[in-house]
Amino acid sequence: MPNRYISTFNSGELSSNMEARTDLKVYEAGCKKLENFQVLAQGGVERRTGTKFIAETRTGHGTAGNNPVQLVPFDFSVDASYVIEIGTGGYINVYTQTSSTPVAVSAAAGHTIPDYDIADLGSIQFVRRFDTVILTHPNYPPQVLQRTVVEPNLAFEIKELEYDYP
Repeated sequence: MPNRYISTFNSGELSSNMEARTDLKVYEAGCKKLENFQVLAQGGVERRTGTKFIAETRTGHGTAGNNPVQLVPFDFSVDASYVIEIGTGGYINVYTQTSSTPVAVSAAAGHTIPDYDIADLGSIQFVRRFDTVILTHPNYPPQVLQRTVVEPNLAFEIKELEYDYP
């Protein structure tokens, strides 16, 4: 018996309850096990990247766009690890270990979130100490990103680094 080639996976990975349900259209567009692949909206699949897909990046104006971003690890402790997503258009999001919904970073009073250029994202340097991450880049003022609230709702705030001269 020849093997049948499946060219669409719009149904994704099917439940074991769907086994041998050839009478259903969804059965023809799915598979039993789909591991290390990502289903494309057009119906095909592609190998996943080396990291776990959490969410699409967005443009600076709130719409999904898969624009380039800079990811910054922020490991506070064994129980509290975050990934900071710095994007173009003046936005910064923070992802936790347990949620795929980002925490939006707010600007401190009188400050704004820097509007990094795509070409500058890879040159952002950072250092972490306790609840604080300092972000630097030659073309932008140094920024201080702080975890301001832990419970009940996690919150982060960013502002320009203020120097205290003696």
